[in-house]
Amino acid sequence: MSTNSMRHTILEKKLMQVAALLLFAVFLPVSALALDFSAGGGLSLNTLFVFAEYSGMSENKSATGFGIHAFADATYAELSGGIVAYEDTTYMRASLLVKYPFEIAGTRVFPLAGAEYRWNLDYDDASTLVLKGGAGADVVLTDRLFLRPEVLLGYAFLTKLEEDRIDAWEIFGGGSISKMTLDISASAGYRF
Repeated sequence: MSTNSMRHTILEKKLMQVAALLLFAVFLPVSALALDFSAGGGLSLNTLFVFAEYSGMSENKSATGFGIHAFADATYAELSGGIVAYEDTTYMRASLLVKYPFEIAGTRVFPLAGAEYRWNLDYDDASTLVLKGGAGADVVLTDRLFLRPEVLLGYAFLTKLEEDRIDAWEIFGGGSISKMTLDISASAGYRF
């Protein structure tokens, strides 16, 4: 196992531990408070940007996919899951985002931050963890119904497949890969 692979595995484990602590920290203290629960689903436009450099050359490319998702929400946290299909591969994803809502002119606006894990359904070594941050809003339609647009930027960690590729590039003078994501979603939700 390469040094990059070991660092990636250790970092993934630490991030999962942090995510579990965040989940515990969010839900335990607020469970005694009156929470605003909601659930819903929607569609998303997902773009993955890949920046690679090897043998003195650079290659930048992007892939855009479409997704469908469902979410459950408890005032300060959003848990969601869904599927994103790109031209050449499909991911099943699950995310936990922490948020801090506040009102502006009758609309609930909130910054979001958290993590998402994407399981690649086509390739065994191509699943990845994505750290995300962005903003969203709940646009009220009725007392219970709302629309939720969200925009999230993310940093995607390398997959095992990409780490192996970087290790192979060492023969030719080394290389690197960086990945960013941009997810734009529109959802409809129901407040309980």
